[in-house]
Amino acid sequence: MTQAQQAAFVHRCYETAYEKQSRAGKTFLPSVPPEMRTGLTDSRGWFQWKLIPAPTRAEDLDALEGKWGLPLLRAFLSTDFHFLDVPGFFAVRPDDPLAVFRTTMEEPALFQAGLIPPGWGEDAAGGGALYCLDTMPDRRPVVSLDYPAFSMDLDGGGDREALLEISQPAAANFTTYAEQMFLR
Repeated sequence: MTQAQQAAFVHRCYETAYEKQSRAGKTFLPSVPPEMRTGLTDSRGWFQWKLIPAPTRAEDLDALEGKWGLPLLRAFLSTDFHFLDVPGFFAVRPDDPLAVFRTTMEEPALFQAGLIPPGWGEDAAGGGALYCLDTMPDRRPVVSLDYPAFSMDLDGGGDREALLEISQPAAANFTTYAEQMFLR
């Protein structure tokens, strides 16, 4: 995919997820930045938010893409600002677009093992999971890492094999993963 195609794909993913959340009445939050407010509030005084273009600074993303070569992840972090409640994907806020993603970068064991987490969620069995893009193989699958097992023993120091033992396949690649999360 070209960069423009990636951005269009990501925008379609976000629009589809936003429409689903909106129909379910889940697009209201208490602290929505003014530029993301639609002007509507609910009975709690929460603001309805909307997708807006994300002018995430290129230099903030260059290091990620340069190190990991993941242009589609870059597109997900820089196409639209959102507060989507989609398991397995982080929100992208206008005040600090990489804030939520950056918190996972504080755990070097994942990155040393070649695993980049695009978000939290539940695994197939309903347990806590950290979804990770496996950057090592050429096909770059997404795995569901058993978060309780991971958080109980952080002494692995990036032991790839140990982390993969507590993971399950989630998708063949990042595009398929995004399609599963947003478009189905």
